[in-house]
Amino acid sequence: MTDEPDPQSEAHLVVTGVDTRDWGPTEPDEEDVLRELYGEPDPDGIYRGEGQ
Repeated sequence: MTDEPDPQSEAHLVVTGVDTRDWGPTEPDEEDVLRELYGEPDPDGIYRGEGQ
C-alpha cells in the first residue's frame, strides 16, 4: 500500500454525488402524513385524531 492517492479514485469521488436531482426524500414527511390522517396537532404538538 502506498501513501500516495490514486488519481482514478479521486476522480471518481469528484464525480460521485454531483447530481443533486436524486437527493430528495424517498418517503413522505412524517408531519405531512400525520396531518393528513389526524388533522392539525393540538397546542402541545400531539396529533390526537380529533380533527377533521
